[in-house]
Amino acid sequence: MTDADRTPGDQNSRHMRRLGALAALVVLAAACSSAAPITPPSSSPAETQSATPAVEMVDKPVATAPVPTPAPPLLSVPVLTRPVVTLDRRAFPIGPVQGFVGPSTDDTGLVAANMPEIARTYADLLTKYANLPQTGQADLDNTRMQFEAMHAAPRYVEVLRRWLAYRSADDHVTVEIRDIALDRAYAKPWGRQAMIELHFVLVDQHTGRINGPSTEERPVRLRMSVAGNWQIVDAFDATAGRWLEGESPRYSAFSLENEVADVVAEYLSAESFAPGVWPSGAVRPPTTAFWKARNDALNEMNRLFTSGTLVDRHFEDVTARIVRFDPATYVGDGVLTVSVAGKLVEIAADGTKRTVPFTQPLKFLRTYGGSVSWFAADAQESDGSWDSGGVLALSEIDRTFG
Repeated sequence: MTDADRTPGDQNSRHMRRLGALAALVVLAAACSSAAPITPPSSSPAETQSATPAVEMVDKPVATAPVPTPAPPLLSVPVLTRPVVTLDRRAFPIGPVQGFVGPSTDDTGLVAANMPEIARTYADLLTKYANLPQTGQADLDNTRMQFEAMHAAPRYVEVLRRWLAYRSADDHVTVEIRDIALDRAYAKPWGRQAMIELHFVLVDQHTGRINGPSTEERPVRLRMSVAGNWQIVDAFDATAGRWLEGESPRYSAFSLENEVADVVAEYLSAESFAPGVWPSGAVRPPTTAFWKARNDALNEMNRLFTSGTLVDRHFEDVTARIVRFDPATYVGDGVLTVSVAGKLVEIAADGTKRTVPFTQPLKFLRTYGGSVSWFAADAQESDGSWDSGGVLALSEIDRTFG
């Protein structure tokens, strides 16, 4: 049936029904707009199943780069800089060698009584050195260091290494020192013991099976420095009738020039201080006239620092020129005279700065006892006088204190 076929009443009734439905929709929309949102019901497992399996979301910790811990702030530690000493290189005279003298009876007796201990320790060192191929790294380095420190006679060491050399892969060497005896002892001109001559029989036993075992006995005569660390300095060639190294000087102008700058720098450092850095003070007791005068001067510098009168005392533009060297022994003992020049800088508590140019001759004792050591021995004052009064008292200077 079409609308044209309907009666006016039917059409009016249909129109009213449409208006009623429209009104209902308007009311429903208004209600929905004013009501709280409605959460849709959760779906059941059956409703969520599909051909593609669901992906389960799992919360996992996210790796993050560690935050670096800030480094602690650097502490500013007061430092006293040693003065830079420049060598004023010029030719200088080297005097004649004074030579060794006879030691005291007591010193000779002490050395003679120590012969058995020398034999034991030297044989033990040579045994370890001969078996270096079978030694662990730590012992190997230590043994090499001891061997090198014990010997300052390269021609003897060359022969010694041949005696101790491995003769096969399975070799083992044992060294024994027999019949050791003291031949002669020497002292420095001021009386301190310096060197000895001794002889013994060196027995080296090789026990390898490949080349067969063997035992050799070798007569040895040595010169050994006993002034500090005991050290072999020469060996006697019985066939040629002479000492292998001989008595040629173990020092030179070149070696003295390369040592003196550090010696002077160390000397001036004892007279220096800076804010927060105390003076070092005296390092030796006043056993000589020079060291009494020096200790008094160092104590006065300490007073100026502790009282706050001066806050800084140092040296600048320092040069050192060797004036002469007077050797006492051919191994290198002797007295070096050096002229030191530069500027002394002093800063008072109120910031006042004073710079004083200076030139001062100094004397240092150089000693050899397995290694070289230096000791301040004298200083010349501005009036030309020497603190020692002309008496160096080297027997007192040539001592260590600790």
